[in-house]
Amino acid sequence: MAADGKVFMLSEQGKVAVLASGGSLEPIVVNDLHDDIYATPAISDGKIYLRTRGWLYCFGLPKS
Repeated sequence: MAADGKVFMLSEQGKVAVLASGGSLEPIVVNDLHDDIYATPAISDGKIYLRTRGWLYCFGLPKS
């Protein structure tokens, strides 16, 4: 999925990679949620929601 000029790639094994859109294929960051991801992520109000087998995560930038 793409948002805020970045591409977010998820694996069923719980890894989330963030790439710059239009840039290199080298990830900016890779996070491991240590849980399986089977649900489709959602974007709302500048936040990304991810559900793993055991948790619901919400990622976003702090309000300035």
